[in-house]
Amino acid sequence: MLKKAVFMDLDDTLLDSKKQISRENKEAIEKAAAQGNAMVICSGRPVTTVLPIVHELGFDRIGGYAICFNGALIYDCRAGKVLCGTPMDPKDIDLVFQEADRLGIHCHAYDSHGMVSRSMDKETKYYMEVTGIDQRTLPSLPDGLTEPAYKLLALSLNDKEILKELKRRVLRKTSGRISCFFSNDQFLEFGAYGIDKGAGIRQVCALLNIPLSQTIGIGDSENDVPMLSVTGLSCCMANGNQECKGVSHYITKRDCNHSGVAEVIKKFVLEAEK
Repeated sequence: MLKKAVFMDLDDTLLDSKKQISRENKEAIEKAAAQGNAMVICSGRPVTTVLPIVHELGFDRIGGYAICFNGALIYDCRAGKVLCGTPMDPKDIDLVFQEADRLGIHCHAYDSHGMVSRSMDKETKYYMEVTGIDQRTLPSLPDGLTEPAYKLLALSLNDKEILKELKRRVLRKTSGRISCFFSNDQFLEFGAYGIDKGAGIRQVCALLNIPLSQTIGIGDSENDVPMLSVTGLSCCMANGNQECKGVSHYITKRDCNHSGVAEVIKKFVLEAEK
């Protein structure tokens, strides 16, 4: 029987500012898994960009899970298959794009194959640069989507206020059909209502028969708040924002560039089991 489940955000948490995983983080994760704990990636990223990290951590060999699209899809890393998924309603996708267009805001979508954008504009180039995510071009987006979209992302390089206005308009017109939150000051993300990292964690715990009291969450941003609000122990990175720190039981002494995830695993998993 699994002992605990550790849920780890990727960007600016497990991954450092160069999008790399430190040796110390890798070793701590492997030791915790070897002791019978479930290790789970919990990210807003699509499956396609999580898989290289799954391979690097050895989850396809030692076992592990990935929560993708902020909780909209659960992936079994060892089995190499999707366990469940909750895409957005096409009507809501159309509405978000319409409101974004009215405000002149860049918006792109994610299906099971990854990121889809209308063109290689400056926002797309910036997003690809900072995330390392590849994209496909679909000028007719959203009409040309041939499969369900799990997440939308609106991007403004230097105006968070206009993203806040988009959020207000969409939430007012969808009447509770959409989940919407910031993953940082430039990225506003949309998903199906009730879908967030916290909901994804509840699904994984039900599948693995692990009580929430035996879970640990590690994150840094607003979209991690639902995760940290449900885990038995919530940990925010030293580089995390104030909202994330406000719902956390523990704030790391080390940031994402100094193996803060390893700090949590050593303190609350490895040392706790001695």
